[in-house]
Amino acid sequence: MHDYLKQCIRSLSDFWQCDPRATAFSVNGSGGRGTDDEWSDADVLLVVGDEYYQSVRNEMREHMQNLCGGIRIWLPEGEADRYINYAFLFEKDGEQFLFDHALFCESWIGEYYTDAGEILFDKSGALTAASLRYKERKPWFDATAIPGLIDKYLLYAYINGKYYRRRDYIKMQYLQNTLKDIHLQIMQAVHNETPLSGWWCADIRNFSTEQREVIMLYASAPDCNGAAHNVIRELACFCRDAEVACSNTGFTYPKENELYVLRQLKDAGLPVV
Repeated sequence: MHDYLKQCIRSLSDFWQCDPRATAFSVNGSGGRGTDDEWSDADVLLVVGDEYYQSVRNEMREHMQNLCGGIRIWLPEGEADRYINYAFLFEKDGEQFLFDHALFCESWIGEYYTDAGEILFDKSGALTAASLRYKERKPWFDATAIPGLIDKYLLYAYINGKYYRRRDYIKMQYLQNTLKDIHLQIMQAVHNETPLSGWWCADIRNFSTEQREVIMLYASAPDCNGAAHNVIRELACFCRDAEVACSNTGFTYPKENELYVLRQLKDAGLPVV
């Protein structure tokens, strides 16, 4: 992380610690994990008393402008009733920087868990407790959804046959996105001892080499023929993962449905072995 971003984090920590409305402040993201590099942006999290949430929101841009630098783009995102994140691009001495500043009500932090990263101050202990709950969390996946997810994947894989006959590359790519999302949901049941975050860019680190390669295939086909080859490899990997998911959760894997889809894809001209 750039030295100036680190300086901004220290300035913000000092500023918020002196503000009686603030109860906790931390560095999360790669900076909080200690995995940042020279290209990393800054991610911080601020907790305030519920009664002060709106007043802090109203002042946020002004404070960031004063403490960080000239703001070029200001993007409130992920807004809910008790939290919001501000992503903003700013400039200092001719250099451009990206910052993410999350704002939470203390009541939200008290009810849920969050990956707080490196906590710089915590006046009430609520953020520390929420961070501990995050580390001790159980997998979120609903095992009863597995049979439906497998059927959904196989059905969408089947539709590739129609689009391949038409050489409709755009719709095949659309299906790739859908299939990837379903596959990633199944992976939580495969990795049932490791709670996944739901953000596949981070979760993929928990997968095997082959699983990582297949997840990346979903976005890599240059044309219809490439997509057709990817569909078959993706389907084979998904079915293996789905069998493990069924075994882990007590469901019977629908092998006959897999074979039915493969026959149809082969008839459509996809390279089924």
